[in-house]
Amino acid sequence: MDSVPFNSCSCSSLITSVRYGPRRQFQLIFKDPSKPIFETESPKELSMTRRKAKWEDHGVKEVRVYLPLDILKVVHISFPFDS
Repeated sequence: MDSVPFNSCSCSSLITSVRYGPRRQFQLIFKDPSKPIFETESPKELSMTRRKAKWEDHGVKEVRVYLPLDILKVVHISFPFDS
């Protein structure tokens, strides 16, 4: 299963975070906070939204990938501190 689009280039021009989610979902977060978050279930749609060359400003701040994998679940543990 491909999670994000890739090619032979080993670098990316975007910060991509992988998180736990109940279903496979991808979000584009834009630099301009007035733009709505672009959401899709298809990673192919992400590459279609970025038609500019990597060195041009595409206006995207970050990509968030949500996958339903147990290894991505976060467990919060609190430890009491001695006073």
